[in-house]
Amino acid sequence: MAENLEVSSARRLSTERILLKNAVAVIKVMSPENILKKGFAIVKKNNEITSDPGQFVPESEIEIILRNKSLRATVNTNTEYDGNDFNLPESL
Repeated sequence: MAENLEVSSARRLSTERILLKNAVAVIKVMSPENILKKGFAIVKKNNEITSDPGQFVPESEIEIILRNKSLRATVNTNTEYDGNDFNLPESL
């Protein structure tokens, strides 16, 4: 019985290490630092991160955080966007 407990404990510990390693990898990939390195930006309004387009009315002040710069900007327009820039072609 002690031998079975030792084997199953070792197996369980190994499984948990793998799960933890995978979780750390996901956290690293999703970190703001990595997202910004890929060319994305973080937008703040009133010092709070937001993606709510309703907050970006003309003449409002925003902060745009890039990989190694922070920009202050004034919103000129707020128009609908269809997201088609990122669609893959139907046939490759």
